[in-house]
Amino acid sequence: MDQTVAVTQLRAACLLQLLLCLAPLRVHAQTTPSSFRFGVRTGLDIDAAGRDLSRSLIGIELTYQVSPRWGIAPSVDYYVNLPGAVRFNVDARYRPPVPWEASYIGGGFTLPNDDGRHNYPGANAFLGLSAKVKRAWTPFVEARWVFFANYTSFTILTGAHVGV
Repeated sequence: MDQTVAVTQLRAACLLQLLLCLAPLRVHAQTTPSSFRFGVRTGLDIDAAGRDLSRSLIGIELTYQVSPRWGIAPSVDYYVNLPGAVRFNVDARYRPPVPWEASYIGGGFTLPNDDGRHNYPGANAFLGLSAKVKRAWTPFVEARWVFFANYTSFTILTGAHVGV
């Protein structure tokens, strides 16, 4: 797949996600908030598989809030224009005690499954912003660095979480 198709797919995915975020959602109020949140995300890996290529991805994640500040988030990312390439992540997130509580930082482990040459576990570090909105969904944007033995990858992610 060439670069033009990749950019078109990324734009379509971002537009779809924007439309989903803007759609009015009605949810019955709960007396206690759920500790689990399901998320969908899309992004652009600036250095996919250590090849200096930009690759678009889509993914899902499930976040478990251990406490108001700490959460655990396993996720799976599928590279749209890199057939068969998948990345599995297990991350810990921390919300620092800042007045707006919209930022978070974290790190974790990553296991790629791409073309076989780079299928060694790695570590990642990230920082993000997650708006506190009074709706069922919570949008977020994240910058993620992934460190492998042979290369480093940088990914920009955006998405939304909903309580389950």
